[in-house]
Amino acid sequence: YMAFNFAVFYSFFAAFPYIFGGQYGFTGSQEGLTFISIALGCVIGFLAVVYIDRKTYPELEAKYGVGTVPPEYRLYGAMVGCALNPVSLFWFGWTADRGVHWLSPVVAAVPFAVGNIMVYSSGALYIMNSYGSLHGASALSANSLLRYAAGGAFPLFTVQMFSSLGIGWASSLLGFVSAALVPVPWVLYRYGHRIRAHSQYITIQAIEPENPFVEDGVSACK
Repeated sequence: YMAFNFAVFYSFFAAFPYIFGGQYGFTGSQEGLTFISIALGCVIGFLAVVYIDRKTYPELEAKYGVGTVPPEYRLYGAMVGCALNPVSLFWFGWTADRGVHWLSPVVAAVPFAVGNIMVYSSGALYIMNSYGSLHGASALSANSLLRYAAGGAFPLFTVQMFSSLGIGWASSLLGFVSAALVPVPWVLYRYGHRIRAHSQYITIQAIEPENPFVEDGVSACK
C-alpha cells in the first residue's frame, strides 16, 4: 500500500508537466511552481500525524506502559488520511481533463500529498513498533526497496498512460486502485495483532494475546 502511494506520488513528476504544459500551456517555470501544492500537502500531512500522535499516545502509554503500546494504535494517522488519496486523484484528473481553471487541479494535489504522508508516516511507525529494535530497520529497508522500485517504475509509463487513456481516465485508474486499498489500515488496525502472531521476526512480547481494540480503539478514535 505504501509502495503504491509512493509510486503515484512520483508519477506526478511526469504527469504535472504533461498536464499543465499541454493542457494549460504553462511554461517550464510555471510547471515547477505547481509542485508547491505537493510541498504544502506534505507539511500539512506531517503536522496532522504529529497532532494525532500527541493527542492519543500519552494516554495509551499511561495505560499500557512506555514501550508496550500495541503497534496498531500507530495507524490512526493512516486511517484518517487514506481516503484523501482516491478523492484527490478523481478530483485532479477530471477537472484537468475538462479544462477547469488550473487552480482546481493544483489544489486537488494538496489532499493527495496530505494522505500520502499520513499513510507513510503511520505505516513506518507501525512497522518499527511491530518488528522492534532487532528487526525494525530490516523491515523498513525492505519496505523502502519496494517503494523506490515502484516509484522508479511508474514515471516510465505515466505520460504514455495519460496520453492513451486521457487525463481523466488515467487518473481515475489510479484512483480506483487507491480506493480499493483504503481498507488496508483499517484491516490492520482490527486484525494486525493476529497477523503479527504469525511472524517469526516479531518477539512474543510485541504480540497481544487477545484483541485490545474493540472497546479502547473505538473510544480513542472518538
